Amino acid sequence: MTIGLIGCGKMGSALTLGAIKKGVFESHQVLAYDP
Repeated sequence: MTIGLIGCGKMGSALTLGAIKKGVFESHQVLAYDP
């Protein structure tokens, strides 16, 4: 499964990094786009 984030900003980045560190998903499963 791939997690997609659009315009995540600082809070979204912090939440995503926290989830990766806790093992909720792996970094290769994240696709981010911030125009």
